[in-house]
Amino acid sequence: MIEPQGTFLNSAGNSVYLAPFTVPFGGNAMAVINLEARVPISKSIRVVPFYDGGNVFRRIGDIFNPPDVPANDVFRQNLRALWTHTAGIGLRLKTPIGGEFGVDYGRLLNPPRFLIPQTVGPNAIYQLRQDQIHFRFSQAF
Repeated sequence: MIEPQGTFLNSAGNSVYLAPFTVPFGGNAMAVINLEARVPISKSIRVVPFYDGGNVFRRIGDIFNPPDVPANDVFRQNLRALWTHTAGIGLRLKTPIGGEFGVDYGRLLNPPRFLIPQTVGPNAIYQLRQDQIHFRFSQAF
C-alpha cells in the first residue's frame, strides 16, 4: 500500500488505505426516477422541490430483490446496491438571453456506506456526502 504524502482536508485521525476492487462502481442494470414541481412565485422566479432516486445494480433482478449477503463478506457487501433517495429544493431564475439559471440543494437521505478493508486495525467506513449544492444554466430534462 502507498500512503499519499501531504496534508489533506479532514485528515485528522488514522490513515485509511484503499484496497482496489473493494469499492463498487458500475453494473449491468440502472434504475432512475426524477420528479420535480416547478412552482412560479413571480414572472421570472420559480421554486422547484424535487426527488431523485435510483442506483446502479449488478443485475436487473437486484433492483427489486437485493441479494442477502453475509455480514463478514466485505466484497459482496460493498457490491450490494440499494435504492438511494435524494430530496431537495431549487430556485430558477429566467435570464434575458433565453435560458434559466438555477441553484439546487439536495440531501441524500440514505447515503451508501462501504467497508474498506485495512491491513492494520478494523475496517474503515466510507460514506457518500449527504448534502450537495448544484448550479446550472439551462434545463437538463
